[in-house]
Amino acid sequence: MFSNASNFVQGVDSAFFIITGISVFFLVTLTATMIFFVVKYNKKKGKPAIQIKDNSLLEITWITIPMILVLYMFYIGWQGFLPMRQAPKDAMQVKAIGSMWKWTFEYAGNKQSDTLVLPINKAVKVNLASTDVLHGFFIPAFRIKEDVVPKKNNYSWFIPGQLGDFDLFCTVYCGVSHSYMSAIVRIVNQQDYDKWITALPVKKANTNSGHAVLEKMVALPVTLLMVQNLLVRLLKDCRDRKLMLRPMEHPERLLLMMLILRHLFMNQTRMWWSGIHKD
Repeated sequence: MFSNASNFVQGVDSAFFIITGISVFFLVTLTATMIFFVVKYNKKKGKPAIQIKDNSLLEITWITIPMILVLYMFYIGWQGFLPMRQAPKDAMQVKAIGSMWKWTFEYAGNKQSDTLVLPINKAVKVNLASTDVLHGFFIPAFRIKEDVVPKKNNYSWFIPGQLGDFDLFCTVYCGVSHSYMSAIVRIVNQQDYDKWITALPVKKANTNSGHAVLEKMVALPVTLLMVQNLLVRLLKDCRDRKLMLRPMEHPERLLLMMLILRHLFMNQTRMWWSGIHKD
C-alpha cells in the first residue's frame, strides 16, 4: 500500500481507503443504531400502536448526506482514473500482445520479448492487442488494469518508480490455461535497459500459441472420447427401443458410420502425431 511502484499507486490507494472507511463507518453506525432501537423499543403484545408523523427535516437530511457522500466517492475515483487515460505524447511505446496463453512484448526495431523490461522513472505507453480472445492486462503493483480486446485499440500507461520484478496477470477467463497466462515486468536502470535492448535479437518470439500446442496434444484423446460417446449413445438408443443391432438390414448406415469414425480417427491421429514430432 502507498508504494512508489508507479505514479498511480497513491491515487488508487487513497480512493480505496476513503471509500472503504466511509463504508465501514456506516456499516458500524447503522448496525449499532438498529440493535439499539430493537432493544430500546421492544414492546410486548397487547399495547396499542402509536402513529408516528413524518419528519421533513430528517428525510431531507437522510437524502442529502448520502447523495453528497456518493458524489464525493465518485469524484475521488474519477480523479484517480482520469490520469490513466492521459498518456504523455513523448512516452516510450511498447506493444503488448495477448494470446492463449502468453504475453509477447514488441519494442522498436522489430524486437520482441516474453518479459516486459522497462527503464525506471520514464513514462511508458503500452499498446494492447489480442490475437484471439478477450484478455485482461493487469499489473497489481502498478494499480493498472485494462481490457485487451481483439481488433480494438486500447492502451495503458504508467511511470515505473521502483526497481525490481512485478507480476503481470490476465484477468479475463480466456480458456483452459488462463491461470497460467502471466508474465514478469522488470524495472531496471536506464543504463541496464540500454544494454538489454541492444542485446535483444531482432527476431520474433515463438508465435505458436498455447492454444495450438494444446490442440495438437489433446486431439487424439478427444477424438477417442468422441468415438466412445457416439458408440455409447448408439447402443443406448438400441437398448431403449428394445432393438437388436442388425447391420445387414441397413448396411449403408453402418458403412457410413464406420467411414465417419475412420475419418475422424485418422485425421486427428495424423494431427497429433505431426504436432508431437514437429521440429
